[in-house]
Amino acid sequence: MVLARDLPRGVLDAEVRAGRLVRVRRGAYLPLAELPRDDLSARLRLALARIAAVAAQTGSSPVVSHQSAALVWGLPAWHLPTTVHLLLPFRRSGRSAADVTWHHRGTAGRKPVAFSGLHVTGLEQTVVDCLTTAPPLHAVVVADAALARGADRTEIDRLLVMLGSRRGVARGRELLDLADRGAQSPWESVCRVVVQAVGLPAPGTQIRVDTDLGRFYADMGWRQWRLLVEFDGAVKYARSGREATAALMAEKRRQHAMEDEGWRVLRVTAADLRQDLPLLRRLRRLLHDTAFHSTRPRPHLLTDLHHPPP
Repeated sequence: MVLARDLPRGVLDAEVRAGRLVRVRRGAYLPLAELPRDDLSARLRLALARIAAVAAQTGSSPVVSHQSAALVWGLPAWHLPTTVHLLLPFRRSGRSAADVTWHHRGTAGRKPVAFSGLHVTGLEQTVVDCLTTAPPLHAVVVADAALARGADRTEIDRLLVMLGSRRGVARGRELLDLADRGAQSPWESVCRVVVQAVGLPAPGTQIRVDTDLGRFYADMGWRQWRLLVEFDGAVKYARSGREATAALMAEKRRQHAMEDEGWRVLRVTAADLRQDLPLLRRLRRLLHDTAFHSTRPRPHLLTDLHHPPP
């Protein structure tokens, strides 16, 4: 990252005109050579550069927190935060930049750690902050990934207890109950929340299936109904030629082997998780209506369904 204050004005202008620098925010730029070619990685890199720029341009030693801290920790996002979240032990006076969200709850119990050259909230505290303030799907995506990363669920629960009856705590507890370290992508996390939001019981994750071809693990499913759900992401088949054909054939053999053991396999894509939920219609064709009354429907979990991953 390059700050305008570190370069002579003429040099900075020349680099920008030549297209060698990309503006991150006012007074901060990123060398074009550091920007990945694919769109998703590029937007993530810009978001991280914006966090670093805000921290560098703020003179009050802020602590990166909430969704921004999750990005710094390398956790995935259902959607990238539109502002940089920073924590201060006191209420900041004066106007704030439009791309910064300040949090003033204090730093008691929030000992920051040094990570990637920044001061950020600890991993468990970051999860708690997201569970209590971020949109539901985004919060569960972060919690799933943090648990898979090794975050201590007991510590997360303890930090929630310390917050008492503050706003967002009840919602945070509900979302922590939904979190599962078995999810291997944001789409899998969201798919799991969606089926619970419509009244189905929580599916198991990484369901073990022993077959004649060997042992496989399905993304999620319900043993009582012998139903597996496999999420097909575009990356899974992002190959060409013989490699793509071989990957597709291997996936078919895997599915057939699981079906031979008496399992039904439902393959799900991003299109099934549109706001009108084609996934729900597909599940209703496979399951009895009583299955959808196993738990209380919770449509409030889907408030950010129309905000897909970046």
